[in-house]
Formats: sequence, structure tokens, C-alpha cells
Amino acid sequence: MSKYTPIIGLEVHVELNTKTKMFCSCSAEHFNVPPNTHTCPTCLGLPGALPTVNKKASEYCLKIGLALGCSLLDNAVFARKHYAYPDLAKGYQLTQYELPFCVNGQIKIGDRDIRIKRVHMEEDTGKLQHGNHQGKSASFVDFNRSGVPLVEIVTEADFRSAEEVEEYARKLQQLMRYLGVSSADMDKGSMRFEANISLIQTEDDISNKILDDSQLPKYKIEVKNLNSFKALAGSVKHEVKSQAEILDSGKLPPQETKGWDDIKQQTYSQREKEEAHDYRYFPDPDISPMNWMTKEESRLKSELPELPWDKKSRYMTDLGLSEYDASLLIEDKNLAKYFELGISDCHSELSEESQTPESKKQIAKKLTNWINGELARLRNETSTDISDVKIKPSQILQIISLVDSQKISGTNAKLVFESIFTNGGDVDTIVKEKGLEQIQDTAAVETAVKNVLEAQPKAVADYRAGKETVIMFLIGMVMKELKGKGNTEEIKEIIKKII
Repeated sequence: MSKYTPIIGLEVHVELNTKTKMFCSCSAEHFNVPPNTHTCPTCLGLPGALPTVNKKASEYCLKIGLALGCSLLDNAVFARKHYAYPDLAKGYQLTQYELPFCVNGQIKIGDRDIRIKRVHMEEDTGKLQHGNHQGKSASFVDFNRSGVPLVEIVTEADFRSAEEVEEYARKLQQLMRYLGVSSADMDKGSMRFEANISLIQTEDDISNKILDDSQLPKYKIEVKNLNSFKALAGSVKHEVKSQAEILDSGKLPPQETKGWDDIKQQTYSQREKEEAHDYRYFPDPDISPMNWMTKEESRLKSELPELPWDKKSRYMTDLGLSEYDASLLIEDKNLAKYFELGISDCHSELSEESQTPESKKQIAKKLTNWINGELARLRNETSTDISDVKIKPSQILQIISLVDSQKISGTNAKLVFESIFTNGGDVDTIVKEKGLEQIQDTAAVETAVKNVLEAQPKAVADYRAGKETVIMFLIGMVMKELKGKGNTEEIKEIIKKII
């Protein structure tokens, strides 16, 4: 097989979580809603109905563009994109073509930038539902989704692998949730992908090279309506393999639009790929050109939250967290908020003299270990959302303090943690009621050690023979004797002293 490099561009459609649709006052809610109940003459495309632009949706689109480093155009125009399909009531879709809201952005994937060509506003289509009617197969159209605000984010053909494409898609989903503009739930159709894939034959490494239009392959295949990360990555991998085989045979893959079969894990042909002229774009005469965007740029920028990648960088730089730990914390903006609440609680209780950079890093690391460790484990086991967690960050810090001051053992700390996670409650009360205080009586610890050593002569002999790992077994047996109330370091020293 010849050496080919994938040339991939991505289009991502994101439904915005506004209360009303893009060009009318109908409710934008369409998931699990009775069919055709959120419709009106405008979103049904009835003659004489005039569209009115949703300002909130437009601002959401601008915020997405700004977060992706785009420039806002001084002038934006809505156009009519014509095509005949049953779920498109008007026979055209209102979108932006030559003059979108946002252009020329970028987002970092790995060690390089992916160029964002445009971020524009449009309306979603209706939804076809296939089933049976009076014993015959039939298709029905639900127009509840028709007219829902939809943002399209279009990249240049800068991706070179399925892994890069998936990383980008995950990063976009995270961004939408941080901005609060969309749930980006793919199972509800709130985020969908379309990949444009082709191959170029080269002996050179062009993974970091930006290609201009003249250098791109003479064909491309678009795979539409991908609604999961797995489908997105799978379709790219399948197309790369399939197109390489066609090129190896001396032929050129046909320029077409394809779908993805989740069961067969392969793409399939739908139709010849349309070109821009096929849609007969022209400016919509019912919507005036808009020129207010740049006037609102400063305000919109000030309303942007700290972006996830900036937050990650801050956690690593200011709090000394590893890239792995920081990545886990910023994965969900509510989890990051939970973590920062703990950091804030701790710093408010520390004296000004003790708030050194090193002390902050130590606290951040200990809190992170509990959040990414025990809390993550219990949340996964119980499918608990972070917003429903009973244990507060301040209580985790309290548990950490009890362990540091050797008032409870690490083992018993986990018992306290799990008790509060499951049932709620107060840290000190649980420690007292369950009798989890660490034993401070050295004589009692020595007695427990002697009892264990007498009962485990083989382990003692093995240790004396140089098998040092046996000491962990002996420590565990002593902790069992002390009902988890011992200090492992103290036990370890006493064992070494006696043996």
C-alpha cells in the first residue's frame, strides 16, 4: 500500500439552549415532546409568515466564536440555502453563507493549532420518524425541531487522524458546556458531526503543514449525521482504509455524501456530494443585514467564563497539579467549581502568614487526590452527579486535617468519607460515634504488635531472612488487631524495633 496522509475537515452542529426558536417565538424544546406541538406559521414555512432574529441565540453564537479566537464581522447576512427534503418545510434553510458572524479562529489540539474557518448561525430542520401506519411502512415529519437555533463550526482541513478529530470534538463539547450555551448531549441530537475526508499521497511528513486549496486532493467524501465520538472516529478510520484501497487500484474515490452504519461499523453511500452552487444561496430579503456585532464585542468577551484549557493551565502553574490531575478536574465545569470551592474554603481559614505558594500547592494536591480518587470511585459506583454529592469540599478538608494530625488513620478516613457521601452527616460526629479515633497509647500499640508477631512466626522469619515486603502484611494484621485505629508509621517502627 502506498503512503497516504488523511486530509480531514470537520463541521460541527450545536443546538443552542435558548427558550425560543431562531426566527419565531415557539418553544425550542423538542426532545420527548408530542410531535408538531411547538410550531407556528413561521417555522412551518407558511406563506406570508416573516422571521424575527433571536438576539440571545445570536449572542451565543458570537460567544462561541470569541472563545475560539475568531474575529467578528462588521456586517452579517442571513441567506436562503435551497434544497428539497421532507423535513424542510420552506424548501430552504435560513443560514449564513458569505457573511457569517465569526471567522478565522483556532483551537489547539496536541501541539498544534486547528484553524476555525467560520462559526455561523442557522436554523435546524424538522425530524423524520419512520414506522408503520395502517399496516404499511410510512415516514412522518415532526416539525418541533424545525427552526431551533443551530450553530455550525467549520474547520479547515487541518486534521490528520481520527484521534485528532475525536480530541477536537470532545474539546468542543466541553467548551459548549463551559459557556452554558448548549447541553451538547449527542444522544439528544444537541451536537452532531460531519467529517470531510480525503487522502493525499506523499512521502513527506505533512502532519504539521498547512495546505492551501491548490494542494488539497481533487476529491472529498463527506460523512454526515454522526452523533457520537465513537461513530466520528470510526467513520474516519473506515474511510481512510477504504479510500486507500481505491487509490491503490489506480482509481479516484467518487465525490459523494455518506452515512455511517453503527452495526456494520462502515460508511455507506447516500448521494453525490453537493457543491455550494447546488444550494442556490441568496440573501434572505425578509431579514436585514446585521451590523451590531462588533459594538457588543467587549461586553460579550467580559461575559465569557474562564475557558477549560486556561483553567487547566492555571491549576498546573499556580497549584502545581500534574497535567493528568488537572485534566480530570476541568473535565466537568461543576467538578472544577467543587474543587475551587474547597481551595477557597481552605484559604479563608489559613492565616495570612501560612498562605505560602507551597502550602497552597500541598493543600491542592491532597484535595485533588480525594476528589479524583475516592470521590470519583464512589460517584462512578453510584452514578452520582457532582451536583448531588452530599459530602462538601470543606468536609474533605476536615478529613485531611484529621489524618495529618494523626487523629484518624487513612483507612478510617475513607470510612468517614464514604459514610458522609452515602448518608450525609458531620465529620466529628461520625468519628466519635463509630469510635474511629486513632489510638494514642503507645503501650497499647506495642501490645498489639507483640500479639501479632507471636501469632505469625513464619512472617517474622521471612522478614529476618531479608523479605522486607512481609512487613506490610504484619502492619495490616496489627491494624486489624487495633480495629483500624493505629498509625501505620508508628506500627512499622515498633515492628522493626521488636524484630
